[in-house]
Amino acid sequence: MKGLSPATSNSRQLDRRPVLATAPLKPGFDRDSLSCYDDPSWDLGPAVFRENARCCHVTVHFTSVEDVGVREALRELLYARLNVDLPGHRKILPPGSVRQMFNRARRFFDFVRDELGVVDLLRVDQSLLDRYARHLQADRARQPAIVSQLLEVPFDLHVLRDYLPSGGLAFQPWAGRAPARVAGYRSARENRTPRIPESIISPLLAWSIRYITEFASDIFTAREEMDRLEAHRAMLIERDSTLDRHGRMREQRNRLEDYFARLRSEGRGVPIWGAAHNGAFLRHPATGELSPPVNAHLIHLHIGIDTQIDPKMHIQLAGGAPRQIRAAVLELGVETGGMDTPITILPESGKPWRPRFDAKTLAAEERMLQSAAYIVCAYLTGMRDCEVQAMQRGCLSLARSEDGMIMRHRVRSVDYKGKSARGEPAEWVTIEPVARAVEVLERLSFRAASARGLPTLWPVLAAKTVCKDHLSAEIVRQLNHFRDHLNDLFGIPDTPAVPNGPGDQPWRIRRGSSDARSHGTSPTVRSAPSPA
Repeated sequence: MKGLSPATSNSRQLDRRPVLATAPLKPGFDRDSLSCYDDPSWDLGPAVFRENARCCHVTVHFTSVEDVGVREALRELLYARLNVDLPGHRKILPPGSVRQMFNRARRFFDFVRDELGVVDLLRVDQSLLDRYARHLQADRARQPAIVSQLLEVPFDLHVLRDYLPSGGLAFQPWAGRAPARVAGYRSARENRTPRIPESIISPLLAWSIRYITEFASDIFTAREEMDRLEAHRAMLIERDSTLDRHGRMREQRNRLEDYFARLRSEGRGVPIWGAAHNGAFLRHPATGELSPPVNAHLIHLHIGIDTQIDPKMHIQLAGGAPRQIRAAVLELGVETGGMDTPITILPESGKPWRPRFDAKTLAAEERMLQSAAYIVCAYLTGMRDCEVQAMQRGCLSLARSEDGMIMRHRVRSVDYKGKSARGEPAEWVTIEPVARAVEVLERLSFRAASARGLPTLWPVLAAKTVCKDHLSAEIVRQLNHFRDHLNDLFGIPDTPAVPNGPGDQPWRIRRGSSDARSHGTSPTVRSAPSPA
């Protein structure tokens, strides 16, 4: 037994004890300064070593629980699970799983309160547990494996009864039958998540490699252009700062005419967004045809307006230049995106692989490039999700084989399987496409990661002041968006770029998915180990 002695008095003895009484900590953290038992929130991040752990998954906010009885029961059980290691029972709860345990236990304590009017475990009997099991099983969408996990809570309350100030459950639930048997879950060790078939993973991987080798240069060039445009706008605003409002507007209108003159000389149209947003559309003054609205953001970059600072200067407001824009649309027509970055031509079609960029599609394509790099790294190395997302800048190296004849790419990361919570440093020998993907990630991630002081290759790329740091579980949603994006760009009617799955529906990539050759448990895609 570790960390916690059997409870002999009320919980006040525990109030100022660190919640992480026994867990190893990351460097730089003092155990005495961490979250304590009676704190309104527990932050277990200092004991979570995985790079892809989300803050919300390692934080518990007890203030979100209105009922005092439920709140204190949760506090007791979570503290015991985090600090008590009983032989023959489950090991200490990993700090990274605390929010999952919180949600499961809260469901049980809420049920007890609803049944008894109060959370009093001394009044809980087997018939109440039977009703709880039937309540969970009544939801046909809830799989037996999930029911089994939820039923582990009453077992914990019995096994840990001597370590809970309230006393826990005095009787053995279901006379010792395992939670899986009670739930009717007979294959607890089998991963039932469908594997991604070769017919789907092959084109997904092929398009991912094309993103890395062919399309990445366009995306990086467009980002450089956007940086230049933003710097240009800042210079114009600074130059206009000595003018009064009417003087600034006069300069902006002159620059607008110069901008339209350049478009005219180049045979290009007025920029419109790549997609309609906020329910707004542009109705062409002559034809009545609907399209996404005029890309005022790009025009503002060219003529020196920042509507975040001065929204009244928006070029399309009544006091702006809506008539000049309307006249330009009539004369020049429109152009999707509007940025200058040229787009690579697809050899098989002789057409650009996508329309010109705008600020929104550029940010979206950066996320798609990140998704492509993830697929290449996960599929061609055999690394698990937590190992892929533990990769940091500088993780790629090139070394000769032992006989000195072959140059081999190596990726350094952290191996967690069968290791402690810290994991252990490890190297994966891999192939050139993975090396290319890592090089792309180094460049793609630098801005966002550096802004947050992170060495990771997998930051959230959104340039928002409030967002999570690491990509983490968001990769699943992002990969499904990538699949849809490939179908939109490169599919043709009745023939998607990534073939559909059963029922002629897009194959849903989800946690636990793996390819046809793998039995791994990555949240997304896995392959056989990389070549030695």
